[in-house]
Amino acid sequence: MNYSIDSFIVRIPLSKVKIADSELNQSILRISKETGECLNEERITRKYVETGKGVKVTFQVKTIRDRVRGRYKYSTYLVIKCTSKLLKERYFEGINHSTIYKYWEALQALNVAHFSFDVFMRASITDLDIKRDFRLEPTEYKALIESLKVLAKPSIYQAQGIKFFNQKGNTGIQFSARETATPANPYLKIYNKKTELEVRSTEFRNTYLRDVDLENLYRFEFTLKNAKHMKMYEIEPNNLANFMHLFIFDEEQGRIQRMAKDIWNKHVNPIQPTVSTEKESSLKRVYLKTIPLLLAQNYPKSWIVEHFTNDMDRAGRSRHKKIIEECFSEVEGKNPSLKDRKIDQILERIGVA
Repeated sequence: MNYSIDSFIVRIPLSKVKIADSELNQSILRISKETGECLNEERITRKYVETGKGVKVTFQVKTIRDRVRGRYKYSTYLVIKCTSKLLKERYFEGINHSTIYKYWEALQALNVAHFSFDVFMRASITDLDIKRDFRLEPTEYKALIESLKVLAKPSIYQAQGIKFFNQKGNTGIQFSARETATPANPYLKIYNKKTELEVRSTEFRNTYLRDVDLENLYRFEFTLKNAKHMKMYEIEPNNLANFMHLFIFDEEQGRIQRMAKDIWNKHVNPIQPTVSTEKESSLKRVYLKTIPLLLAQNYPKSWIVEHFTNDMDRAGRSRHKKIIEECFSEVEGKNPSLKDRKIDQILERIGVA
């Protein structure tokens, strides 16, 4: 499956927005019954909208301090937390160049606030979550976990390094913390999507994804935190229009994959390949083709070793016996080099190999 956007926060200047819901951006006065005195004034700036079973969108009117030409300036924005669940049945497509207009239409249909498509596309975005869905067999997921225990870069800080979790509705691997992530310490996560949807998003799954096969489905997700983070990957300014260009003009998704790999490499050390001579590699390839056939015919290992090394001198017999033993281990799935190749295949499926 291709990469697409799972969620983001968009910040639209309030001057370019028409507020349609009277509950948004109004003030509430608290007045004493006894004296009639105004005790305090509270602005309701947040609006949660349930647009269907398990779908929620957050609107907030917020005053934010911006840095413009070296000076700070306060401006008021409509801030919307957008998630791909608003796409309902097209949830797994995610937000991309094919679904972004439909997404904007769905926001307008909520009748909370109205703004043009062009304004939406050119507004600043932060906390951009990019995802890719893929399938892993239980044994493959276990192999990935075991490898990451070795390959993950250690950290003494609580909000950094790797975290494994296996709870009801939350099974996966996480690096960094979403709230404290930075470009140098980015947030990424791999988790079981079937578990998450069936336990934490039951209504949404039953309403919109009833016919979707979730078996062994996992999600790889990483966050581009802010404008500085996006600038590192030449997404400038940080708006939807610029990000959609990646989907339109980079059909092979090479740039997004390079982002994913770069963020992955900040947390995970590369697999070190097993070094062998060209002669040993050639011998090993021959043995790896022959040994499974002999084992399938129920020849004992001792016979196989004797068969291949019977006419050799002591040094050759010792060297070939070692290579044959390695081949036995690979065939039986115990050899580290075989595990490395298996992990490489898994990482390729995730998109970070």
